[in-house]
Amino acid sequence: MNTDYIFLNPAPMPYLTDCDYKKFEPNEYHISRIVDFFVLIFMLRGSLHFIEDDVSVSVQEGEWYIQRKNLLQDADRPSPGAEYYYFHFKADYTQDLLHRIKLPICGTFSAPLLLPSLKKLCSLFHQAPQNPFDIQSEFLRLSNTLYEQESAYTFLTSSVMHFLTEHASESVTAQTLTE
Repeated sequence: MNTDYIFLNPAPMPYLTDCDYKKFEPNEYHISRIVDFFVLIFMLRGSLHFIEDDVSVSVQEGEWYIQRKNLLQDADRPSPGAEYYYFHFKADYTQDLLHRIKLPICGTFSAPLLLPSLKKLCSLFHQAPQNPFDIQSEFLRLSNTLYEQESAYTFLTSSVMHFLTEHASESVTAQTLTE
């Protein structure tokens, strides 16, 4: 995946408008659309394939991705068995270099570590009556995780952490990490 970024205006803060768990059927394609919100995807199983702004994108298990608003999203192949959580949020782009939120478009995550937060946020969103403060607080905590990941890790550090997560049950040596 690439390391493109989005730069968001911090005021008003990004605001969650919808979320849920999604599982694709065997021949299901990503829908064709242009939306006025961002979509944050956390892939749990399989791969999600779509085209965004004429660029082919595949989000794999253990990866997250932010679909950008106002871009054509389409699909040229199905995503059978893709399972993920999605979070729709409103935010505005900014060119302000001093006051901005810098988020990478994509990254990796550890499902065992993040899954409780994803489930909690969806549960809060779908309970009745909703508490908007709880929902937005939890969404900002999740967003902060991505923000801190960007500010704390280089691509190399992120790659090493992803490798260690994937090979946690194996005997990993310094030589293996170097390679």
